Amino acid sequence: MKSLNVAIVGLSEIGAALARKLQNLQMKDEDCKLRLVAVCDEKPNKYLQLDGIKFYESHEDVAKLKNVDVVVETLSGIQAGHDVAADVLNQGKHYVTSNVTLLAGHMRQLINISKDKGVHLRAEATLIGAVPCLHMLSSGLSGTDIRRVYGVLNADAHVVLSRMLEREQEIDEAMKDCKELGYDAPDLSGKDTLHKLAVARLMAFGLDTDIQKIKPTGIAHVQLIDLKLANKLGYQLRLVGAASPTGVRVAPHMVADDDPLSALQSSHNAMVVETEDAGAITLGGDGHRVDTVVSGLIADLFAISNDRKKIEVPQKDRRGNAAPDVRRVRQYYLRFTPEQHSGFNQSRQMLVVDELNDESGYTAQIVKGEMTRAEAEDQLGHHHLSCYEVLLPRD
Repeated sequence: MKSLNVAIVGLSEIGAALARKLQNLQMKDEDCKLRLVAVCDEKPNKYLQLDGIKFYESHEDVAKLKNVDVVVETLSGIQAGHDVAADVLNQGKHYVTSNVTLLAGHMRQLINISKDKGVHLRAEATLIGAVPCLHMLSSGLSGTDIRRVYGVLNADAHVVLSRMLEREQEIDEAMKDCKELGYDAPDLSGKDTLHKLAVARLMAFGLDTDIQKIKPTGIAHVQLIDLKLANKLGYQLRLVGAASPTGVRVAPHMVADDDPLSALQSSHNAMVVETEDAGAITLGGDGHRVDTVVSGLIADLFAISNDRKKIEVPQKDRRGNAAPDVRRVRQYYLRFTPEQHSGFNQSRQMLVVDELNDESGYTAQIVKGEMTRAEAEDQLGHHHLSCYEVLLPRD
């Protein structure tokens, strides 16, 4: 294990917490291999003690420091993050980041630069905090082909949905409560999940994702009545993202109570990796707390100190293939008014699996059929108030 001099660019909540963690590690162990020597932001963080640590306003100055081995970037924007990453890597320094928005569109490019310069790019903290998802996708499952990666990857949306059901609140009320709990601007759009899936897809299949051409379906339209009816039928609503060799999809799904994604605690995320030979492997942990993200960043720093294998984009032909919109058994949750239910022209292809005539006056059904997604949407039409696909494992 070699010693590393560390600089941090970005002193927001995560950057400041990382600085304190590194300072504490040094205080507890004089022989700690990680030593914080510089920090950078537009202005100092007044709550952060920087005794003996140099402060800089320009990341260009940090990238040029001869006594810095690795730079940790904790910004949130694409352009600012890209400027830091390019400068750091081109100066021949290791680069660690928690900026998933940046990597969603630039990860391959930055990995190529790091490879040319012989340095590490590491980013475990971008997906589920301290959980080593990238290692699992890029090399941990090299003995089998990956068929699909999916999961609940945004803690904000998961907390809001959990709050709605627990407190019997509509989404606007639940949002206000979540802000009081420290979720300053909960992301209900699904964009964060899309960004994480773009990174996961590159690592799993060696395939880039044009995130500008994909419109995720978020949870802003979700109503409490559907959470309650689904719960009575044995399902929970989750914002699920899925990536395969054929593409990426983000949308709310109904998840059966016996599915691992159904039992997640409110701030926890989980990723399921479906493989050819090893079945489905689930990785999960807290996806919101700052200390879990910091733990992921620290783990990356120790990985560099130990000179572990560098992250590489896998070859496309190493991974399993899939057809775009194949015919398979699909299930859907539907909610009707009595008038809609009686007028619903049910196709022979859609069988009713379960039905609930609720005291609220609505009818909820779980229906299934063997068809493509396009065929299912055509069969279901618009004769309902709500429609959510049910998440099913693939054979």
